[in-house]
Amino acid sequence: TVGWDASSGSVAGYHIYYGQLSNRYTSTGTVAANATSYTTPDLAAGIYYFAVTAFDSTGDESSYSNEVSTTVAAAAPKPTDGGSPNPGSSTQSAQLINLSTRAWVGTGDSVLIAGFVIRGSSPKKVLIRAIGPSMAKAGVPNLLYDPTLTLYNGQTVLASNNDWQDSQKTAIEATGKAPPDPQESAILTTLNPGPYTAIIRGANDTTGNALVEVYDIERSAIRLINVSTRGRTETGDSVMIAGFVIGGSSPKQILVRALGPALNAAGVPATLADPTLTLYQGQTVVTSNDNWQDSQKTAIEATRKAPLNLQESAILKTLNPGAYTAIVRGANSTVGNSLVEVYDLD
Repeated sequence: TVGWDASSGSVAGYHIYYGQLSNRYTSTGTVAANATSYTTPDLAAGIYYFAVTAFDSTGDESSYSNEVSTTVAAAAPKPTDGGSPNPGSSTQSAQLINLSTRAWVGTGDSVLIAGFVIRGSSPKKVLIRAIGPSMAKAGVPNLLYDPTLTLYNGQTVLASNNDWQDSQKTAIEATGKAPPDPQESAILTTLNPGPYTAIIRGANDTTGNALVEVYDIERSAIRLINVSTRGRTETGDSVMIAGFVIGGSSPKQILVRALGPALNAAGVPATLADPTLTLYQGQTVVTSNDNWQDSQKTAIEATRKAPLNLQESAILKTLNPGAYTAIVRGANSTVGNSLVEVYDLD
């Protein structure tokens, strides 16, 4: 829980920004004007940084408050009914609880396309967001200022949204993850197990950098097991950035892939000929890869998810709970359409 002193001005509410990098926030919450504290949903172990802004009835927003930070400890094993830990019990099951990708949104075949898969035998509630203008506070340039969001199951449209306050406003605010800007989009829905696709476009065919996110709102045995995002990889601040959070208290095996040439077979134009992949935890490089057969060839082949092209990249890693970032770039600063994927292999 983070608290603050009430603003002395005319306030309609507060936005809370937080993440695992100082002044680089990846999550948000929103509360009403009479609130002076915010409690996050469950956070994985690690260091988190927080700042707060106030906004008025027209949507104008203040600058950040001072930043505070805290360290979230790993969850302890659950005690038995007697109150002492059970030596024979397993730790809390690890699972992917948040998946996000930031990339350039173009038009036509270069819009941002996010796919995700729900595994299990019963429905799961998820929140999907398309974020653009609020990333200005994180210093992201050339933003998509009016993202729209459409959710598909196969070729069937399940839901669509332009401005998140147009519908589901109260329900989305109750998740604590309402988009900070009224021009941004969100869909809160309960979905049966299976594959889904979310497409982010710019209203009136506008273009720019945007962030698509899928949140697991109800932590349960029904899991998000895969997210893939197709978009255009540029250079500098317009590379493709995939973020994911592992919740729980035990390690999880993850496969991350960066595809380019293999998309040609699906008719995707102007693909990234030689994608590279770097995995970070915070600002620390965990590992990197250019061509997937350079290392881990046998282990990656054993997953049956090896990239189809030798120029494509993959990283197979067992990771502790926490927040991670995978950045896709083009070798030698090349650009093109690419696909980044994160698989839960456990």
